[in-house]
Amino acid sequence: ATHTKSTSSVLRRLASKERAKRGIPQHCLSADAAQERQALGLCGTPPLLVGRYHLVPRGWLQLWRSSLRSARHRRPGPPNTGDLLCMAHCKPLVPHELVTYLHGHAHRLTFPNPPNSSTCEVLDAQEWTALNNLYPVDFAVAFDVTWSSPHTLHITWATEPCTLCDAAGRADDLDLHFRSRSKAQKHSKYYDDLDLNSVNVL
Repeated sequence: ATHTKSTSSVLRRLASKERAKRGIPQHCLSADAAQERQALGLCGTPPLLVGRYHLVPRGWLQLWRSSLRSARHRRPGPPNTGDLLCMAHCKPLVPHELVTYLHGHAHRLTFPNPPNSSTCEVLDAQEWTALNNLYPVDFAVAFDVTWSSPHTLHITWATEPCTLCDAAGRADDLDLHFRSRSKAQKHSKYYDDLDLNSVNVL
C-alpha cells in the first residue's frame, strides 16, 4: 500500500499543469541554481542535480495527462520512444532546445511551436520508474548528470546521440523496441487501484 501511495504521488506530480508547462522535474533544480552557477562561474553547465534522467515524447505525455483529466479521453498505449531515434542509425535524436538547456545556455526548457515527434520532456529516475511500471518499454533515452571535477557538472548519455541526423529524422518504424501491448495491459489493475482518473490536476 505504501508503494502504491508513493507511486500515485509521483504520477500526480508528473500529471500537474505546472509540470507539463516546464517539461522538467522542477524538484531536481536547486532553489538558487542559476545564481549559484553564476556565482561559481559555472554558466554553461547542466542546471539539473546529479542523477539519472530519461526522455519521454512530449506528445505522448500530453495524451496521457488528458486521459487523467477526463474519462472521454482514451488512455494511450506505451510511449513510442522510437520517435526519439533517427531512422538511419537508431541513435537518440536530442532536440536543439533540450541541448541548449542541458548545457546551461538557456534559463528554461522551451518547446517548438508546433511541436514535432522528437519534442520531449525530462523525467527523473523516480518518475520514469513509476511510469514504466504502467507502460513498460524496453528502450529509453537516458543520461546521467555527474561531477567530473569539484566544480564541473557533466552530462553522459547512456547511448551517444546521433551527430549526423537532426531532430526532424523520425523513427516511426522502430516499435520493435517495445514489449507486447498485452504485457503492459497486465498492469491495468494496478493502474485502476491508483484511481488516477480522479486525480486533481493542479
